[in-house]
Amino acid sequence: MFVAMQSLLRNKYIQIQLVALAGWLLIEACGYGFGLFKYLSWRPLTNAEGFHVTDLVHGSAPKGPVRLTVDERAALTARVSAAFGGTVPTHDELGELRRLYQPKDGVQCEWRRGTNIASDPSECNALKDAKPIFTALLQFMHPKTEWLLLEEVKGHKGDMLAVAFFVGLAGKPQILIDFSRVRSDTWDTSKGFVAKAWHGGGNGLTELALGKEVQGAGSRFYLIDDPGVFERRRPGCTHSSCWANFLFYGYSKEGWRDTLGNFTTSNLADVAIKEGLEQRFKLFAAMMNQPYVAPAAAKYEVRYQPEKSGVTKWDVQGLAKNIDALMGAGTTARAVFSPMAYSVSMGKVYGFRLDGKFYTIWEAISPESKDRFVFRKNVNGTATNIDGVPGIKGLYIVPLPVAPMAKGTSLTVHLTGRLEGRPWSEFTDFETVFKPLGFDATKGAAQ
Repeated sequence: MFVAMQSLLRNKYIQIQLVALAGWLLIEACGYGFGLFKYLSWRPLTNAEGFHVTDLVHGSAPKGPVRLTVDERAALTARVSAAFGGTVPTHDELGELRRLYQPKDGVQCEWRRGTNIASDPSECNALKDAKPIFTALLQFMHPKTEWLLLEEVKGHKGDMLAVAFFVGLAGKPQILIDFSRVRSDTWDTSKGFVAKAWHGGGNGLTELALGKEVQGAGSRFYLIDDPGVFERRRPGCTHSSCWANFLFYGYSKEGWRDTLGNFTTSNLADVAIKEGLEQRFKLFAAMMNQPYVAPAAAKYEVRYQPEKSGVTKWDVQGLAKNIDALMGAGTTARAVFSPMAYSVSMGKVYGFRLDGKFYTIWEAISPESKDRFVFRKNVNGTATNIDGVPGIKGLYIVPLPVAPMAKGTSLTVHLTGRLEGRPWSEFTDFETVFKPLGFDATKGAAQ
């Protein structure tokens, strides 16, 4: 009897405790308890507050924006100044990017900021909030660096995009590309993005491999190793129009396709490799207290690989105004365009038929008003100038020969004054572009 009563009470006690525990967890889940769930689910933005239980799962949070002591910072400034002949290049500092983060309420760095009261800058490392780009920088920058080069630009449709150049965790220069503010109602962000580098050294336009989104940095962040020096588009040119550029593309939400059925991209935003960015490797070497060794040119294919694409009605609409200006009003409406086109170095090639004749369009990429081009026909190494090629705003129309086109014929484009060496642009695959229009290269006429 006594044993049975004891067992009953014990079971009742356990049941009561389970009910009490369930009630407490419900209160916690509703946000009225001691904040246990909030504590377990929240991860500090920095490691300024010491160990947190989420460190067991995610690892320790990164250092805050202030990573150097006062003496280390003074030594850094002196070192960089000496490396650049007494001038510290323009740069960004994590701690000064206050538009991107907010320190915790009550931290002493707030009321000491801008005064002559001695303080420890590391007191600013406890953060209340931060933009995704800032938390990514904290995560991927070398823990003993605070300086970086940050470019924030507004895209052609109003989207904000950021590209940061810095020394990564392994001590090597890296680039973080932030697409997180690209509007998902305008762009199909699920398809990713395309990046290209437009630069000189004979390379023209080359692919910039983005790889996969980095984990732990929020949505749509890409981290790549810095490929190296991007030469100016024109050697010796000091004008800003000659800077190398990163060109970023997205996929339209409408899902536009070309005549090959491929999804087409549109230019999202461009980032210029300005003078300060051109010196980033020297700056990074001084920051890391390492001897400066001039890096090699970016590692890409020597030449841009021509890329076949389909033609869309938007392509034709974009060409119409300039074609009509060169060949007369209504020309585009009467012309029949090839469904095939080619992206080539520094330009794009289209073909069309008009009144039984065939024409090649070479459209320059972002032409400069001072650019002047020479067109040449090359047959097995023998080049002859094509005179009188009409052009306007970077678009040029080259008639195809009526006579048979010899095997190995190419069209080369040269900048005036740079006729020797590698051409500015080149095209060879006439058959692919013009065969759908009825052109027979062996006869030079429609069939």
